[in-house]
Amino acid sequence: MEAHETPHQLRADHLVGALTDEDVMHDHPQVPEPPSLPGAAAGHLPHLHDGLSTALYCGLLAIDIVEFGRRPGGMHADLRAGLNTLLVGSLMGVGVPLGICRKEDRGDAVFVVLPPGVSIELLLGPFPLSLQTQLRLHNRRAAPAAHLRIRAAVTAGFVWADADGVMGRPATELFRLLDAPQYKAVLADQNADLGLITAERLYTELVTEGPGLIDPDSYLPITLDVKEYHGSARLWLPPVTRTLPAPPRLSAPPASAIRTSHRRYLGHGPG
Repeated sequence: MEAHETPHQLRADHLVGALTDEDVMHDHPQVPEPPSLPGAAAGHLPHLHDGLSTALYCGLLAIDIVEFGRRPGGMHADLRAGLNTLLVGSLMGVGVPLGICRKEDRGDAVFVVLPPGVSIELLLGPFPLSLQTQLRLHNRRAAPAAHLRIRAAVTAGFVWADADGVMGRPATELFRLLDAPQYKAVLADQNADLGLITAERLYTELVTEGPGLIDPDSYLPITLDVKEYHGSARLWLPPVTRTLPAPPRLSAPPASAIRTSHRRYLGHGPG
């Protein structure tokens, strides 16, 4: 490196290729780069390095295929492919490409970590309806044996990663919510193809105390008692389709009234 070159200039030359040192210095004056959170630009969590904490506040999502183990083994690959397809579509439906997230396959489930800076309100607001749309499209196109029923869970908090995966209390909380027996029982009782559960603390922060973008009544209270999670959570279920009542039947007027009205219309008097 020559005396007049700085590491920043060398990086700029590497990116633009054809520009010379003189072009960079005169035609493209240096502008300080804005600060960014580690991993945010790359769209994934960084590995731990140099003994420094790389904990980042992220939204977490998990989706599980209901009764996956009861399906024939030969269908498992197709079911997982269907789950991944509807995951991609439902995230894109709220403006979050899966490619900017960290995704881990968990057999019959997927675990997704949104990058820092992506609004977690998206996962509690428009995402459930987007997921419902993608599930409906999948089940409409698939053979009955390949239909999916899914459970989803959402939480958020500080997590970090190493070469083996994502760690942190919110990640543990996420899967406690997803696997809670009370959650499974409600879906079975309601015969629902889809549900989404979240922690009470996140519901409070983003819904009841948030800017009002999410309807508080769209989430129902549910009490969980599973391993480390004991207490209230919030459950979203697909809106119930309502039917209008049949209109009341109108009795026909007597024939005499019809004749009288007709005579008056023609200019005749009563009689």
